[in-house]
Amino acid sequence: MKKTRDFITDNWKALAPFFIPFLTWALLNYKIIFVPLLISFIALLIIGILSWQEKINIKTIERNKKMKREMEKEFKKPFDPSKILTGPARFNCQDIIVKDVDRPERLNPRNEYWWSPNKTEPVRIRDEGFVVITGLTSGKNKEGKKITLYKIGLIPFEKIKSRDSNTDSGKTVFYCKYSGKFGPFSKISYVPVKKEDCNGMDPFLCIDI
Repeated sequence: MKKTRDFITDNWKALAPFFIPFLTWALLNYKIIFVPLLISFIALLIIGILSWQEKINIKTIERNKKMKREMEKEFKKPFDPSKILTGPARFNCQDIIVKDVDRPERLNPRNEYWWSPNKTEPVRIRDEGFVVITGLTSGKNKEGKKITLYKIGLIPFEKIKSRDSNTDSGKTVFYCKYSGKFGPFSKISYVPVKKEDCNGMDPFLCIDI
């Protein structure tokens, strides 16, 4: 770089007769130069963004797979074919605590999606995330009869930023990224508590998230 700079400095008078006509031509024909360069730049930018997004997606998928394996090992009871367990009975912890990673000292709001300010019960671990009971609510069945419903929430692995199993209460704390009206959840679903309100099926087998 220094040699090039020294060469230009020492020979600028000799280069000027060639440079000035080239600069004039470039200014008069800038479209011929600029448009192909702009198209090439945009194409390279798009390729770069797509490549970067692909790497992010692969990294996210691998992180989710790893977290799912870790959670299944940590929270689920060993499989016993003589006992077909579903819902919270499938887990070795009664409940977990969910907190806002940006404001861990704040209690969760008591709104239509939450029953307890903090406590949730694990129900299922899916490829997308952790499925929990967030509370109870009332609704009506097809006949118009009033029934009790579980409020079920899906916590995506992407929103679980950290977790702590060594707490004073002995309960695992999930520190999650809150966003939108659902907070740490990406989906909320409602499932009847009683089998008769779920076509005679186990309610936890009727979860659609």
